[in-house]
Amino acid sequence: MVYGWASTISHEPSTIRQPMPYRLKKWFNRQLNRLEFRLRRPVLSSFPTLAYVEPTNICTLRCALCPSGQRKLSPLGKMPLSVFQQVLDVLGPYLRQVHLYNWGEPLLHEELPEMVAYAKRFGCEAWVSTNLAVVKDGMARRLVKAGLDCLNVSIDGASQATYESYRAGGKFDEVVENLRLFVREREATGSRLPEIRWQFLVTKKNEAELDAARKMAESIGVRFHAKRLRVNMASFLAESATDAAASHQEWLPENQQFNRYSPEKIRRKVARGCKHLWDRVVINWDGSVSPCCQIYEPKYYFAPKFEGDFRAIWNGPPYVAARRLFGRGGSELTAKGPEVVCKKCIEMGTLA
Repeated sequence: MVYGWASTISHEPSTIRQPMPYRLKKWFNRQLNRLEFRLRRPVLSSFPTLAYVEPTNICTLRCALCPSGQRKLSPLGKMPLSVFQQVLDVLGPYLRQVHLYNWGEPLLHEELPEMVAYAKRFGCEAWVSTNLAVVKDGMARRLVKAGLDCLNVSIDGASQATYESYRAGGKFDEVVENLRLFVREREATGSRLPEIRWQFLVTKKNEAELDAARKMAESIGVRFHAKRLRVNMASFLAESATDAAASHQEWLPENQQFNRYSPEKIRRKVARGCKHLWDRVVINWDGSVSPCCQIYEPKYYFAPKFEGDFRAIWNGPPYVAARRLFGRGGSELTAKGPEVVCKKCIEMGTLA
């Protein structure tokens, strides 16, 4: 996984003009979606405004706390372009953003630029999060020309030794050079897009290099974003957030600004609800549907395939039962529907 937890990604207001046929539909859908979340409606008339569509779950690195890096994902594969187009044909008119990543390294998909270009047809912002360990010839230029809006690059250090303490198998100098390549390709077009971000996952092993990395990002001409570590990605729901934090002390930073594991943060998250169930959807490489991007085990998926009437999935028993967990009735309402992974997520404290 190249980015960690979705809720930490900043979704700034877009200044990108969308094709006229979709602008009004997207605006109306977004307002309705916000209203339905505030009312905690379990059955929605609105569609998601954000989709995570996974080009592939294959990755070349061996990141220490990631299920992909620890080779826990099975089966492995790449999403056919036709499946991506099927998803966008249904959801594209309503989506503000399409995030082309999840557990794998998206730049390993040869048709990633075509996916970006197809998303742009519907006036969607196209985002990619990558480790930039492998950039095939022409890929940077193709992505820039396709209209990519945002490129998040995971670089957790300012030296090889620190960088590889988490991203095992990665070459720091090569990644930084690939980052510079994207900057050059963007400058060659005269465009301000894609916005390029150096994303720094803060750990105890690298926090001393936080300032050095920030200065490197500024010198290259990219934005810098430090984010909090999630230690239980590869053991999601196998242990509580508290137990995961206790067993991974060697990773948790000393700087409490970047510590997500506290009872107060867990309580606040549960109280305000998990908005992911209302405003976003995850489509895995094989077309299966998940409620959020933490999930990698098929037994927790909400639908085995993105097919038929999407509203039947979006308002199907798993989604409705999950949304009711955050409604006025609370978790006792799950007795009226199937057991869902979201209930266990609350109980284990992984909402933090």
